[in-house]
Amino acid sequence: MHSKDSKLKQGSREMKQVTPSSLEALPSAFSSLSLDIPKPKTFNDLPDELLDDIASHLASSDPEDLVNLSLVEQRLYEPARRAMIWKASGLTSIMAFADLLLSRPELGRLVRGLRLEGRATTEPEDESPLVGRAMACVLEECPGMVELDIAGIKAETLSEREVLSSVGRLRQLQELHFDEKGVSLTGLGLFGPALSSCSSLRLTLADVEDCDTSALPSFPACAIRQLELQFNNQPLDFIQVVLSFLASATTRLQITIWHLPPLSFAELDEFLPSYIENASSFSLLILSKSLPDSWKALRLPEHAGWLYHTSTAYLGPLGSRPPNASDWTVHPAQLRVGRWDDVGQGMDEDIQGWIQSGRSILPTTVWAKRGRDWTASDVAALERLAGFICAKVVWM
Repeated sequence: MHSKDSKLKQGSREMKQVTPSSLEALPSAFSSLSLDIPKPKTFNDLPDELLDDIASHLASSDPEDLVNLSLVEQRLYEPARRAMIWKASGLTSIMAFADLLLSRPELGRLVRGLRLEGRATTEPEDESPLVGRAMACVLEECPGMVELDIAGIKAETLSEREVLSSVGRLRQLQELHFDEKGVSLTGLGLFGPALSSCSSLRLTLADVEDCDTSALPSFPACAIRQLELQFNNQPLDFIQVVLSFLASATTRLQITIWHLPPLSFAELDEFLPSYIENASSFSLLILSKSLPDSWKALRLPEHAGWLYHTSTAYLGPLGSRPPNASDWTVHPAQLRVGRWDDVGQGMDEDIQGWIQSGRSILPTTVWAKRGRDWTASDVAALERLAGFICAKVVWM
């Protein structure tokens, strides 16, 4: 017991001697500690997706709230602007929007993007000429429009003339997109003046009997950089003239040609190579009855990377295959030329399209040429995409 008490007293004396020096060392010891304490979040840490959600929520309540939101902080300007792309469908919705703009003209001057859909339902009211008149009224009240998407307007009607006349008076328009219903030659001439400022155009030309090239309207000098054109049964000389007007300055060109009887690549070789050469990204989708390797008749740039594939589609009556079924069989052929980012994305879109359409006969071969800017990983990516549909890649 005595020995234990002696040891305790000795330890106590040692503690008294050690403690002061240990306390002096504490500040330096704590200074070397690394405490991973998260910094408080600020407004600048919020993701862009959340800001878009905020703007979309306000857009559903009152358009004026978006104007106020855009003035709050610089980061909120773009989300508010994107949410201001107003979507109006059908007579009732479009007329309500027109009434709002007529009563509050200052709002119309703030509109920069708009989607107007004339025929939203099969109700008789959505077939009324009043739809076109209401759409034209909306466009007249939005002179500062830069992005416009128009759908549901039938070609060669009073509604088309009223709407596209108003489009032609927009002088700040940069992006103009139409749906696949198509625009007539008359309509093309009516909105033509707006193309002088337009850098992006998506247009389908309606399948009409009168395709006389002499009936084509005169266009202003165009500076369209991104152009998507779809032709429906127009003759070859008509296609050439339209391209010469609209695609003179285009760097991203996408052409779809639905033509029966199908055109051959030899016919297209008369005028397409120059557009392919000048475009940084080129896409051609046509109906073909030629052999799968008939694309060789089309001269392609030596330096460019490209891919080509063709599948099979049946245009005959659903549920039946007549004895001459081959007459109803066509081959949608796709040619893509340009950087891998564009070509690869296009190939991926093709695959998604086949999946959605349920097409049973897919390409078995994809012909491709590696472009100068295509990397080894790009080549591997194409092999993977082709493998997804059990097709082989033939490198040229």
